[in-house]
Amino acid sequence: MARILLTASFSGIPRVMRAARALAGRGHEVFVLEWDRGGNLPKEEIKDGITFIRYRKRSGYGKRAAFNMIGWLIFQLSFLLSKEFDVIQPQNLDSLLPTYIALRILRRKDVPIVYDLADFYADAYLNIWPINKIVAAIERKLISRVNALILVSPAQIEQIRSEIPKKVLCVYNSPDDIRVVERSNEGDLKILYIGSFERKRLKSLLKFMEISAQAGCEFILGGFGEMEDYIRLKSSEYRNVRFIGKVDRKDMSKYYAEADIIFSYFDPKESNNYKVAVPNKFLEALASGKPVIVAEGTFLEEIVKKYQIGFPVNLEREEEVVALLKSLPMERSRLVEMGRRARKVYEELFSWDKIMPEYLDLIEGLIGNV
Repeated sequence: MARILLTASFSGIPRVMRAARALAGRGHEVFVLEWDRGGNLPKEEIKDGITFIRYRKRSGYGKRAAFNMIGWLIFQLSFLLSKEFDVIQPQNLDSLLPTYIALRILRRKDVPIVYDLADFYADAYLNIWPINKIVAAIERKLISRVNALILVSPAQIEQIRSEIPKKVLCVYNSPDDIRVVERSNEGDLKILYIGSFERKRLKSLLKFMEISAQAGCEFILGGFGEMEDYIRLKSSEYRNVRFIGKVDRKDMSKYYAEADIIFSYFDPKESNNYKVAVPNKFLEALASGKPVIVAEGTFLEEIVKKYQIGFPVNLEREEEVVALLKSLPMERSRLVEMGRRARKVYEELFSWDKIMPEYLDLIEGLIGNV
């Protein structure tokens, strides 16, 4: 039995929780060090055989969290200098940096670092020159020194562009399984978006409201985030847009069952991260057995084209997208078949059950072997 630490700058991240539960299920002593940004969770607790230690500083996300990040870094460093672990799995640069520093101070090169690269920091959070260049150089240097690398998309290798460890595994942001319910071939075409209402998604969502109105299809819009009030206001200007706000997990299947297609459009011009990402909302769509609308020029486009499970589009070519949407109500059987393929692709390539044995082999293969 090994002492294993997983760290993350958000509480309750699904990929971290799944990994922790899987490791605890194998009899390991598992710890999760996380940032409780709501400040509502216990400072320490043991749940499902996992020990949680939390930095309880109320904070927003993105740029609003910048000033609080220093406290999070110090909190991690202090904790890491006071405890011993057999394996440490930090997620993202804000956890990798204090992990690397602490182990060097302690001269513990025998403790393997398994880096969970959920987001390449310079592209996802600090895309401001020259800060992004400096941060990218630091992250690439540290990646070259870890013992194993976990990716969320194979295309992230293009972002790293530096020496990587020999042990690399792709663990997708797969959702908890969603019950598949095929929609009956009746009524207007229904397109669903459930996700974040962050600023960099705003342009695409507003544009698609306009396009869906021209095409005469219903656009169901769910989610929450910093632009929620503005999106709610704009959606009220369109008769075809149904704003449903934040969706509880238990209601997710109901909305997916109602939809014909899922809007999973991540514009690569808004973020370099979107070029390579395989977002959990895209995987939710596949798990639910629904075809997807994705952005051209992304890794998602490659997946959709290869397996014929949706439609890559460019929202700037508005007339093409409107024409596509107008044609789809007459091809409902094609959409259903695409959805069935999407579910099969999810089960065979992306599900956590498929990946879990490889993940456990990776972690356990490093214990005592560095």
